[in-house]
Amino acid sequence: MERKPPTPFCKAFVACRQIILDQYTGEYTLIAPTHQAVCLTFPTVVHLSIFARCTSAQGIYELELQLQDLEGEVLWRNTFQPPMECHDPLSVGLLILHNQGIYFAQPGKYEFVLLANGEEIVRDVFWARLPNQPAA
Repeated sequence: MERKPPTPFCKAFVACRQIILDQYTGEYTLIAPTHQAVCLTFPTVVHLSIFARCTSAQGIYELELQLQDLEGEVLWRNTFQPPMECHDPLSVGLLILHNQGIYFAQPGKYEFVLLANGEEIVRDVFWARLPNQPAA
């Protein structure tokens, strides 16, 4: 029987407008971190970048990011390529998705869900709203 790798821990998860890699230092700069998108009309496509930092990984992981409604229906998904491979549980794995066009059919509360080998490792709320709606 094949041994299943342990589920990693997600220590940071941020949706933002842009992620820039400093070629000299190798560090990332997150531009305009956000938990919401204010849109003039719906349906709409919102362009977001996603940053996640994981630890305690030991093995090979198929990673998938999903946008779900509050009933758990998957409305959008993206698989990280290539799979994350880590053999030192003390190392840090950075996951970056640049400029994703994410479709929102209507205003409301949604959740981003990050999965590793089909298991949830983080869930975070995201609001899509009209300008006249109260801030979340």
